[in-house]
Amino acid sequence: MLGCRCLVNTEYENTLVGIEYRTEKTAEGKDACEVVVHFPLGYRLSPEDDDHGRRRDILLLISVLRRYSQKVDGTLPDHDDTGDIGFPIDAYLYIISDFVSNGYYREKEIIYKTARQGKISWSRTIKQTKPCVQGNNVFYLDFITRNQKKKDNEWITLIHKYCVYLSFLRMGWLFTGYVPPNPNIGGSDRLYKSVLIDKLAHTFNDRSRKLFKSMMAVLGYEEETSKKVDFRYGTSSFYHVWESMIDWVYGADNKERYYPKTKWRIGKKLYYKYPLEPDSIMPVGKDIYILDAKYYKYGITGKVDDLPDTSSIHKQITYGEFIDHNKKLRTGPDMKIYNAFILPYCTTNKIGMDFVGELGYIGEAYSEWKDNTETYERVEGVLLDTKMLMEMNMRQDMKKIQELADFIEKHYNKSREMDEYFRKQDQEEDG
Repeated sequence: MLGCRCLVNTEYENTLVGIEYRTEKTAEGKDACEVVVHFPLGYRLSPEDDDHGRRRDILLLISVLRRYSQKVDGTLPDHDDTGDIGFPIDAYLYIISDFVSNGYYREKEIIYKTARQGKISWSRTIKQTKPCVQGNNVFYLDFITRNQKKKDNEWITLIHKYCVYLSFLRMGWLFTGYVPPNPNIGGSDRLYKSVLIDKLAHTFNDRSRKLFKSMMAVLGYEEETSKKVDFRYGTSSFYHVWESMIDWVYGADNKERYYPKTKWRIGKKLYYKYPLEPDSIMPVGKDIYILDAKYYKYGITGKVDDLPDTSSIHKQITYGEFIDHNKKLRTGPDMKIYNAFILPYCTTNKIGMDFVGELGYIGEAYSEWKDNTETYERVEGVLLDTKMLMEMNMRQDMKKIQELADFIEKHYNKSREMDEYFRKQDQEEDG
């Protein structure tokens, strides 16, 4: 069994999504280590007894955190001062993989000796041995041969053993319960780094260079954290990742031109303010879909309190109005502009009114200060399976884009069939 616990979050604020390694004291006063992997809202975990499936889940989570961390200043958007952002997970995993394939790194010493068999060094043989001459023929009875001998006690080997030990201690639980012995080498982190820097300066083999760089990253992290056993890798602000995933799969590249802009005019000077920025703009044919990625927990709880509030609804309508009144953005007189919130859920948790594949339908949001006759004045609530989205790695997947567009338009039209019923209800409330 995998050496970790896997949990799916049920909250979305200040909750870690990622890996947590912590130690706790047992009743006997000994340290007990536990690894907990926290998955985002709505994630569909593989069965508990499926080690292979769980391992795929964890590697998928690591891949998503790694990929979308670059969307926010190159770091995971973790704002709770846990100090876990710099955890060099790629370095640990590479060192483990390299060790499994190649064993411990050892320098090879070239030894030359006189022998009649072996790999001949002709330049040394010609310079150092006397040939035999018979008539017009020249031949050698002895040769200078070259052999390679692995040097077991070099500093670089000892440092590699230490890094392998640290890597298995941190991330080996993902693959095995085995942890190699701690070599307990002497010296200091400064010495280890100077050895690696020297090796990097004189090594041109790609595999060796990547290994040495990974070792440098591991040593740097261990030194920075004073070799504490506990660590965290992940983010407590997964909504940034959710927004980035939605935009990657469904969003257009040039969405900046869809930003509603504002400015102040004071005297004869103009002062521009930051524009409103929709999460994703999805053009499909002549129509435009404005998507707001909301990492809210309605898809888990089914509670109305966990749906987007008035300010979010109002912003979506404003985006639609801006596009509608901007002649440069119109694709024709019959262009339609649709609005939608995209929330996470799990396909096995059937909260919603209608389901098609990985999509679920919540309902429709609209305002009381508009006549709601324009398509963008209604915001459709859509649920999207979290695991499916995390598995998607194609930029602007046209099949998925068309499925989402059809789903939004279908439910917009179905909701219009209910307008008369709700109009009567509103009249009764006003009366």
